[in-house]
Amino acid sequence: GKAKVQRLADRVSGVFVPIVIVLAILAFVGWLLVGGSLEVAFTAAVATLIIACPCALGLATPTALLVGTGR
Repeated sequence: GKAKVQRLADRVSGVFVPIVIVLAILAFVGWLLVGGSLEVAFTAAVATLIIACPCALGLATPTALLVGTGR
């Protein structure tokens, strides 16, 4: 089974990922509405996805548990 911390990280990621995707779409549309080029809007959306990616949370939690258990 999963540790409590891992289950918590999975729940947080399950809520966080859709929010980040919506924010990236809003950034894309926002830049287009204020007159930015398609390139600038796409760059803003991709930057939002890269910066807010919860992948580190999903990878760091099991690794930290493994290291903690090993010690």
